[in-house]
Amino acid sequence: MNKKTKQTLYTILIFAAGIVLGILAGYIGIKASGGGTILRTIGEIGSGLALWAFLGTLIAYYSKNPKLAAFRVLLFYLGILVSYYICASLWAGVPPLKEIGKWLILAVVAALAGALIWFAKRKGWFGAFCAALPIGFLAAEGRFFYQTLKTDQIVTIIFAFVLFLLLPRQKGQRARAVPFMILIVLISIKFDVIAGLIQGLLKM
Repeated sequence: MNKKTKQTLYTILIFAAGIVLGILAGYIGIKASGGGTILRTIGEIGSGLALWAFLGTLIAYYSKNPKLAAFRVLLFYLGILVSYYICASLWAGVPPLKEIGKWLILAVVAALAGALIWFAKRKGWFGAFCAALPIGFLAAEGRFFYQTLKTDQIVTIIFAFVLFLLLPRQKGQRARAVPFMILIVLISIKFDVIAGLIQGLLKM
């Protein structure tokens, strides 16, 4: 199997993984409210952005180039959205097309972010900044874990720590990434950037 065939196969598998995860997310989202503690906890993790940001970051980082990173991230999220809303329409009624459109916009934004995150493997300050983007976002999202002790918050911090170990791999890159991470966390907390973006889409 040549390299091009392997890359195509990986891309197809990523899209298929998105479809499977979308089905699971739809099923758990519907069943979680009436389920046990474990199912509700899984539902809370799946309904947040942290899990999907973590997976999207890994897909982007391990892609061959930034264009492929953006394409794969977009395909992954499209797979999730398509299967999720098909399942939701079968189990809970057809959702408004306007709502689907908003999440499609967010998927495109995430794909562009994926292209940027790919550069996290590069040396220097720019690579450190790109690595800090998803880490800082996840750290900001899970910052209340020590107060709430909620599982989804703890898992979010674990995701941030794993990315901190994986993304800035070159010598000295973690040290360079730390100030950017702190800045991103502070900006996210001060201006509530992600929540503002999502709320803006939901109000469209």
